Amino acid sequence: MTSPILDIEKSSVDKYLSNMVQDSNHRFKSWEYCYTVFGNSDSVDYLSLHLAFYLASWGMYRGSCGIFWKDYKIHIKTIDTIRNFYNLRNKWYVSKDIIRIIELYKEIQSYYSKLKYYKADGTELDVSATDTLVTKIMLGTIGCVPAIDNLFKVGAGIY
Repeated sequence: MTSPILDIEKSSVDKYLSNMVQDSNHRFKSWEYCYTVFGNSDSVDYLSLHLAFYLASWGMYRGSCGIFWKDYKIHIKTIDTIRNFYNLRNKWYVSKDIIRIIELYKEIQSYYSKLKYYKADGTELDVSATDTLVTKIMLGTIGCVPAIDNLFKVGAGIY
């Protein structure tokens, strides 16, 4: 016998996943496409384009985000970084992997936090390397962490 909480959780997950079944072009599938291509392509340009589209479909190219003002090639250096961490894909993690995951996080965050962008009025601003941006990149390419966005934080009781 299952608990009522597990029934609610299963129902929520089933409802979420049914959107992708009913609509084969649903935006939720962009994660699947991005993650898959990172396991199958060597083209940095192609990987960068997939990463940018995945991030856009997951809300990271809103006008308030610094990467909104950049083209998809902003991610090329990130692709090179991620390649150094491919051994974290498709595995059960042990304690030494946690250290590598944190290293990957820090490298991605460091890269984006050094970037500048210019708004239409010429104002220079820093790209904000938020937890949300960094973890969505890690989720879409390596799959080693959840996307730590506001929805995750609410669900985890962090907010």
